[in-house]
Amino acid sequence: MIHLKTCLLAIVLLLSIPAEAQISAQLKDFDVFEKGLLSIEAKTDRHVSQDSVTAMLASMRRQFSEKVLTPTEQFKLYAHCIDLIQSGHTQVFPSKSVMKYYILQKKALPFDLEIANKRLYVIAYPKTEKGRKAVKKEDQIPAGSEITAIDGQSIDEWMRQIGQFIGSDENDPVFEYSVAAQQFDFYRYLATTTHQSQLKVDYISKQDTLSKLVELGYPPFGVRYDRLEKLQKERDKAEESIGTFKTIGNAGYFRFPSFSQCIGKDYTLFLKKSFTKIRKNKLKTVVIDVRGNGGGIIQTELLSYFLSEAKPVINYQIVKRPKGKALRHVRKRDEKFHTHKKNVRRYRRAERKIPGFNGDRESYSIDTNLVFKGKIIVLTDEGSFSAASFLAGQLKELRQAQIVGSRPGGSYYAFNAGTLRLTLPKSGIIVFLNPNSGQSLLYTGAADPHIKDVDVEIIPEYSPKPSVYKRNWEEVVKIALRTAK
Repeated sequence: MIHLKTCLLAIVLLLSIPAEAQISAQLKDFDVFEKGLLSIEAKTDRHVSQDSVTAMLASMRRQFSEKVLTPTEQFKLYAHCIDLIQSGHTQVFPSKSVMKYYILQKKALPFDLEIANKRLYVIAYPKTEKGRKAVKKEDQIPAGSEITAIDGQSIDEWMRQIGQFIGSDENDPVFEYSVAAQQFDFYRYLATTTHQSQLKVDYISKQDTLSKLVELGYPPFGVRYDRLEKLQKERDKAEESIGTFKTIGNAGYFRFPSFSQCIGKDYTLFLKKSFTKIRKNKLKTVVIDVRGNGGGIIQTELLSYFLSEAKPVINYQIVKRPKGKALRHVRKRDEKFHTHKKNVRRYRRAERKIPGFNGDRESYSIDTNLVFKGKIIVLTDEGSFSAASFLAGQLKELRQAQIVGSRPGGSYYAFNAGTLRLTLPKSGIIVFLNPNSGQSLLYTGAADPHIKDVDVEIIPEYSPKPSVYKRNWEEVVKIALRTAK
């Protein structure tokens, strides 16, 4: 947790550094960012021209060299550039100095917030914290209230401004809601041009539409920290799972919270046992639930159980293979870095063994008796990304699967992946860059933004009580089976 005294000391030390030295430090960070971006990121020009990227970098260099920028001003410049690339895997995350600056401005909404189902809700007010003036109960907005507008702007209007600081596949705003879900107020602060001491907040509580003038202050880091720590533990647990399978009536239900571990002997056995059970019980429908699934391993093996024969489905390449100075500021003690090194070795072996190898991958050859030929439902939401959204797109294109839930956040067409963590040495700002590139072999021509539109939209009712919201979230499966065509 970030303490107020530590923040104050950091700002005092920062102010004591001569302007020339601060500008020099800014430029050193920018040099690391620019070199890292160009030598690590697989395709900076997938959605925009390389001239646009070059012009953006030149503009950034001028701004970093002209004057001393605040930590948040620096962060915004890096985030603008990353947003231009339109890769959801490629993101910029604030350093401690950026968050300290945000805290000390005392321009934050004083309650914890969360985006769920693309709507913004009040979670809680902080309990008594040292250095914070308590908000009287009569001045509080009740937990569970939906905020509909801040300073006269709707949440959708705020998200259009916030989107300029968040990378998303094909500039799709849906994934931006997922990224900003737990840090909405920080991004609102970045998007605000004129900061005030109070903000008018419109909200719905117990079906009443109300307004309140809210005093801004320190962000509620205590209550938010506890909640985010719990969420991180849930994410870590999800990434350890290879998925689950059960039958619901005449349907088989797969739940994949992540695809990070969905490869290898155990996963192969899990799929074989599950589809054997589907065949034995003569199930007519299979549901694949990838809500909240941020991706992982590309699912050619799972896809194979829905295809009558093996066929090329994806081109996956390690476009950039950084080494030496390019890796100087990349975090080496990181599982993703080790995975990248292993993938480079595998890719080189394939290049040596397979004449003309270009990264094309086929679905697996499996027991044709286990191929499922019935109805397929894929459950998605804005948190379905990367390998998860890609699988949904493949099943929709190859097997006319119905997409149910809400529009997924990731691309159906192409993506950069293989995340490496680059830390800017002076500011500590973290940049996630991706040397790998994946592209579907199932589509030709330009990306159709409507391809990800769901066939049946089902959104779980929000509740501030996690147990109730979880129950509502699980109820979507039953509704999907009843309402899907």
